[in-house]
Amino acid sequence: MHPQTIKRCALGHPLQPSWLRCPVCPEPRRVRVPPTRVHKLPVLAAAAPPKPAKARRTELIEVAEQEPCAAWLLGLEGRLKGQQFRLKLGKNSIGSAEGCDIRIEDSFVSSRHANISHLRKDGEDIFVLVDLDSQNGSFLNGGKEREERVELVDSDRVEFGRLAFKFKCI
Repeated sequence: MHPQTIKRCALGHPLQPSWLRCPVCPEPRRVRVPPTRVHKLPVLAAAAPPKPAKARRTELIEVAEQEPCAAWLLGLEGRLKGQQFRLKLGKNSIGSAEGCDIRIEDSFVSSRHANISHLRKDGEDIFVLVDLDSQNGSFLNGGKEREERVELVDSDRVEFGRLAFKFKCI
């Protein structure tokens, strides 16, 4: 009778035939990761943080704080579905032009389409949508009449041209 062959690890521990690693032996040494460095950079609109020639370690880049967020516009349909656009305190310009706070590139959105302003009135935060005589109009909650100036309430449906958004305030 032949002695049964037993699979063993490098240190001689018996292994089941299906095991790839010995449960008794310590795990192989892991590669040491260098410490993380933190850089503080000013916020620049067009500048991106510098990239090292060869990244050998993880680097965390701290960016200066953004303006406080007062509300959001959430894309409801099409290519903007699920995208969030932050509305800051004060006036927010919306349109397809380069300088708009919320830039929406669409043929039905005017270059300066509308403004949404955050105001304090009698100790309450209110948001006002003002259409800027846009070509395709601004609409509220599925209405067919163009809105020139209207106060927004949480969860309103706002449409610019043919794009729909949900307005969410904090």
